Amino acid sequence: MFNTNRKVLAITGLVLCLFSSVSAYSGGSGEPNDPYQIGTVSDWNDLMNTSADWNKYFIMTADVDLQGVTLTPVGKDNPVVANFTGVFDGNNHIIRNVLINQPGGSFVGLFGYVGSGGQIRDLGVENVNITGGYYKVGGLVGFNQQGIINDCYVTGVVSSTGIGGGLVGQNGGIINGCYATGTVSGRYSSQYDYQCIGGLVGNNQFGTINSCYVTGTVGGANQSRS
Repeated sequence: MFNTNRKVLAITGLVLCLFSSVSAYSGGSGEPNDPYQIGTVSDWNDLMNTSADWNKYFIMTADVDLQGVTLTPVGKDNPVVANFTGVFDGNNHIIRNVLINQPGGSFVGLFGYVGSGGQIRDLGVENVNITGGYYKVGGLVGFNQQGIINDCYVTGVVSSTGIGGGLVGQNGGIINGCYATGTVSGRYSSQYDYQCIGGLVGNNQFGTINSCYVTGTVGGANQSRS
């Protein structure tokens, strides 16, 4: 005789399995009153690899150590689908050990391209090692187009062949109450005539910076094209 209880249990287990396979982040729905929760490396990987979520709301619930994680920037140079235009609330937590090595890349940083409406706030990023190419390289953000960055800091090393900054590579938005400390350097490239290297921001073009500071070392290649 067929055991109906066993059938119900099997169906229930199947439903639970299917539900767990589509869940993302540590909680939340990505809405303003229920942001996605970022508290683990897995959560960061979900954010990094899901460009469809880059217009959503996020909040950190714990510090995250990205040591040993292969990282790519959140937010790319694609205004239709891939700028970061969401809100990332660090909630006074820290992201540590950020290694991104893209020596030929543009829009390189923990966040590559923050577009209009994008916000990053109350976030510490420690021990970055960011290597990018010529165009817009920063410890936190490669290019802040028209976004808002409030009360954030970066420590570590940033290197670019052109436009690079400890916090933001190029700023066209608003930066309030931030700082950067560490080393920002410009590597020589025979392809380009100039460099814009800064401890906080490499190039502030039509942007606003308030109540910020920088400590550390800044150096350029100081060579001209032959």
